[in-house]
Amino acid sequence: MRIMASSSLLLLGVALLESSHLFVVTAFVPSSSLLPAAATTHAARSAPAPTTTTHLNAIGLGPDEDEAAALASAAAAVVTEVPPQEVVNSEEYRTSRLTRQDEIIDEWYASLLGSSDEPTHLGRISQEARRRILTLPELKRAPILPREDESWTPYQSNALPTSPILPAYGLEQYGLPMPRKNAETWRHFDVVGMIGTDYSGLIDDIGTDLVLDDDDDDDGTVVETYKAKMIERGVWIDDDSCTARLVYVDGRYCPALSKSTPDIRNLSSDDFATDDSSSSAS
Repeated sequence: MRIMASSSLLLLGVALLESSHLFVVTAFVPSSSLLPAAATTHAARSAPAPTTTTHLNAIGLGPDEDEAAALASAAAAVVTEVPPQEVVNSEEYRTSRLTRQDEIIDEWYASLLGSSDEPTHLGRISQEARRRILTLPELKRAPILPREDESWTPYQSNALPTSPILPAYGLEQYGLPMPRKNAETWRHFDVVGMIGTDYSGLIDDIGTDLVLDDDDDDDGTVVETYKAKMIERGVWIDDDSCTARLVYVDGRYCPALSKSTPDIRNLSSDDFATDDSSSSAS
């Protein structure tokens, strides 16, 4: 009876082995003393052979040494030609960030600047100032510094050759930074109100001295009236308290209210006249 039960267990283990292809059948196999020699041999053949290798290629995660050498040789033999990258013309993108509000601000400043045909009262000083204002900043890439350079930093970002170089905020159309409504410097300033005011008009007789009339008015002489207003507003400096005092009313120099010295004096267009203009005037 015991031999028949052992045979039944053996047959059950063999049936499971054939149906599921499992090699671990020891739970259904009785002791070797109860099994025929053929069954013991069959179980020994079915057990997988142990391995001791630790190479990644042994579990399918990489080529073996021969395959790696062959791949390296093939890669060295193939010369890949990288097509030259086209450098972007940054000038085409200089005004790409301008909003409609920014364009209105630049137009407002252009009305203040005027045209080059308009006469100037400071001669070459005005011409040089205008030239600098109209000279746009150069759009160039920052040099790539070596690690040995004292200015090198790992946080420097370098634009790709295919990316345009954009000017600093507010320097899109002039060499002088223009007001920008969303810029941090102008965030709390009434930019819209400023550009809504017309400052382009010229004062009558600009460039000439303002001569105050000495006739009396209701409050005294005109000079005393101006002086009293300046004292009231806290902008008057007595002669004993200053070396010189230059007073301008509506942009015109007022000698009657000023105090000058040979070194501290008002400058007129004669001080900026060139040799050519002086000779033509004579």
